[in-house]
Amino acid sequence: MTKTLYSTPPSSVLGQAMLDAWLCGDRLRLTKNLRDVSSFPVPSALTTERERLETLKTIAHEMTRTPDLFASRSDDPRIGSWISLLDHLANSGVPVQLNRAEGGSDPERRAASGRSHLAREPRFAVNQTLEA
Repeated sequence: MTKTLYSTPPSSVLGQAMLDAWLCGDRLRLTKNLRDVSSFPVPSALTTERERLETLKTIAHEMTRTPDLFASRSDDPRIGSWISLLDHLANSGVPVQLNRAEGGSDPERRAASGRSHLAREPRFAVNQTLEA
């Protein structure tokens, strides 16, 4: 019997991880997440996920070049744009459909439960306007 599973796209998981660390003020975790995004492979096929990952990598690259990621928006207007873009990438990914035989492996069970092997911490959605 075939079972349809859904997996959260990597761009959503990585974007949420960056956003979580940034909003929590966790510099070490944010630095690690920026490195993770920079080294994450981008699929060669032209897909929506490829475009999303390329956008995420560009954001991460620009963020690494910024002297103070925790500056106020009035000091660096790009910060508000980055938060909005990361929120969009984290919360707008279309789940990838996987067809697997029933009784799949652990990664398949995690995908079915909405937990990705990339997510190390609980995910939460940012549904509010953030003001500095």
